[in-house]
Amino acid sequence: LLIFAVGIILRLLYIQDFNIIFDFDQIEDQFYTYKLAVDRDLLIIGRAVYGDARLHHGVFYYYYNLIPFLLSSGNFFVSVYWNIFFNAATSLLIFFLAKSIWQKNLPAYLSAFIAAFSFEMIKFSSWLTIDTVSIFTTTLFYFGLWFFYKGKPWGLALASLFLGLSLQADLTFLYLFPILLIFWVIFKPKIPGFRWLVISLLAFLTATFTLILTEIKLNFSGLITLLNFSGTF
Repeated sequence: LLIFAVGIILRLLYIQDFNIIFDFDQIEDQFYTYKLAVDRDLLIIGRAVYGDARLHHGVFYYYYNLIPFLLSSGNFFVSVYWNIFFNAATSLLIFFLAKSIWQKNLPAYLSAFIAAFSFEMIKFSSWLTIDTVSIFTTTLFYFGLWFFYKGKPWGLALASLFLGLSLQADLTFLYLFPILLIFWVIFKPKIPGFRWLVISLLAFLTATFTLILTEIKLNFSGLITLLNFSGTF
């Protein structure tokens, strides 16, 4: 908890004197949140990926950012504080994950310390853009994978849910799929019962529901773009 608290303080010190990035991406993402909060426009299609307008990110960030937006009437700094909390809280998740892996305190404290004091993590915490929350969601993805490997069937459901939310945050997290495949080949985890397989599938489909709707609405243009990735980008 002390490491987490110091991590919060370091992140707040980093943004003093209004030291936040507010560029085109940030303005666009705040505008989407504005549409959701003020215009009551339930968002399904996220902003386009730079490089090909047929490919779209998810909308998870806009709903995640809706809470501080409503609480503060759109004060951008409250959104930054919201991001800072989850970014620093990742050090707590990493502590428990490392403690479970090594069964020792020292590696767990070192892992949490690195996450809390990392300049890259601190800098990333103040970004007002869609992939900021992915630090938290991808950590929970690995959290779920570890406990699934340890024989906990709910770990697969947890990993599936946060795999989907990571994809919602940024489509570049498609790279988690080959990681999942490598994990399966190397560690050969025990396949859970039918009930947990269904729950895991439903968790993933729920998390990626708007991405699926986007593809249906746009005649699967994003999927076609991905299949021709090397020629598109």
